[in-house]
Amino acid sequence: MKLGKIIKLRPMAVNISEIPYVTPEDRCTIRHALKLPCDKVVLSTYVGTPYIRYNRLYDVKGSHFLPIIINVIKKHLDNNVEFLVFGVSGFFKDYLESLGNVKVFPRLPRNNFLTYLSASDIYFLPAHSDHIFTGITVAVMEALGMGVPVVSPTLIHIPDLDVVDDVGVVTPYLRSVEDAVRFARQLLYAIENLSTFKPAIAREIVKKFYSWESFVNDFKDTLENIMDHQCDVS
Repeated sequence: MKLGKIIKLRPMAVNISEIPYVTPEDRCTIRHALKLPCDKVVLSTYVGTPYIRYNRLYDVKGSHFLPIIINVIKKHLDNNVEFLVFGVSGFFKDYLESLGNVKVFPRLPRNNFLTYLSASDIYFLPAHSDHIFTGITVAVMEALGMGVPVVSPTLIHIPDLDVVDDVGVVTPYLRSVEDAVRFARQLLYAIENLSTFKPAIAREIVKKFYSWESFVNDFKDTLENIMDHQCDVS
């Protein structure tokens, strides 16, 4: 007897009860508290500070692509967009903020990050192709749990790809400047089609596949399958 696929591979889980489901009305109220405008598109991302690799800036989450993406988006939306960038410090923080309409936070307590995330229209992650085997990040799970659409190559790891177009845009993993430009265009597509995404489906995906409750249930099922298999063998 073959055990077959008894474990759903995933990097971690989130506590869905700690992640608020955000309506458009909630979002504007939150923005007022954060002194963010309600009439702008707010885009957020949690990346890392890039470093020099092979004489070029590099970050597995794609922060080194941000200047390209930001400039493409601003070219189309002008002053009607606001970027929230988390996890970046030092020289790169200063550089990103010099582009205009960019707020950069080196570190924030998790609750504060979730508040800013809940104020966002879209969460995006321009992950480098080296990131391909790491799966969906916690911040992506948290955004989906709130009902915030996600633009990221990591969405390819969602177990139910039949509904992925309802919760965001799956992009190719990035490796080059050309990839970053294409990513920016797909991000623009998501902005132009915000009303077509389905927040309730996004939250349901997190409940079903990435919550601690589902994690515990899967673990329990796995143990039962192992025990059944051992009984059959004996």
